[in-house]
Amino acid sequence: MSETLERLYAAHMERLFPPRLRSVDVADVWFVVLDADVAACTQVVLRQGALDQKRAAVLARHRADLDRMLPLLTDPDEIAYAIGLQRLAARCADPSGPF
Repeated sequence: MSETLERLYAAHMERLFPPRLRSVDVADVWFVVLDADVAACTQVVLRQGALDQKRAAVLARHRADLDRMLPLLTDPDEIAYAIGLQRLAARCADPSGPF
């Protein structure tokens, strides 16, 4: 089943941000900024249909960051949040593609 960007974003906005990730870096990534940037990119895609080159590069970097940091997380809530963010970023990068 394909999930729309709108549904993934709505689900993401309902999730509670993991408290520990507010104050620690994981794999040299400040998770709070990563989360905010992915949300901002999603809002652009929802409004405009696509990202400009600069935002697409930011999203690509954050997708790589998520791939690198996910194996380092051990808390189930943090893992679930990061996976949801990873799915959102993937759909944002390709809003009409298969998922």
